[in-house]
Amino acid sequence: MTREPSPPSGVEPGSGPASRQRLMRPTADGQRPLRLLVVDDEPSICQALSLLFGWHGLEVATALSAAEAEHALSQSTFDVLLIDLRLRDARGDVVFRSAVGRDPSYRERTLFMTGDITSEAERIIAATNCPYLRKPFDITLAVQAIAAEPTDDVAEVIDIVREDPAMTAKVLQLVNSAFFSLPRHVADVREAVVYLGLGMIRDLLAAADVFHAF
Repeated sequence: MTREPSPPSGVEPGSGPASRQRLMRPTADGQRPLRLLVVDDEPSICQALSLLFGWHGLEVATALSAAEAEHALSQSTFDVLLIDLRLRDARGDVVFRSAVGRDPSYRERTLFMTGDITSEAERIIAATNCPYLRKPFDITLAVQAIAAEPTDDVAEVIDIVREDPAMTAKVLQLVNSAFFSLPRHVADVREAVVYLGLGMIRDLLAAADVFHAF
């Protein structure tokens, strides 16, 4: 008999902002959990994220250094990479570029996380064209971002939004509104979709279709 993992302390199943969203990936044989590689040199952060993401149904591997990440990437494939920008033995963007060298699709399946608020950190991450989460981040936002990363239909939705200047403006206006209170301005459609979630973007597109029909 399989026993589901207990929710993290203080979280009730199906309630509050951290209610569970099961993250699965379709396969020819059905579905399987999304595979996530967390790269962070703080053992406590790796342990906490492994627990929290595991509770949301992800299969989580962790690496405490760039070297460990390289080994993990050489031994297995992952649906999403979540990489801290500052590691003891290398910067996170170095790990990212190495991963992309192995599999170019990681370019669209990587998130950064950082507690570094300097303009230099933002410049480094911007050069990768990957979204990032500012530490400490809301686990619900992180799960939403991971759920958006690996799917082909997300890429299709992003292309649809980018081809419509009015919809692009609406999406960027929404994500930068006071309602979401993000720590920085978002100017990229792909990053906006990660923050807003595929469901909300689809609702916006459907509403626009109804409006244009009249």
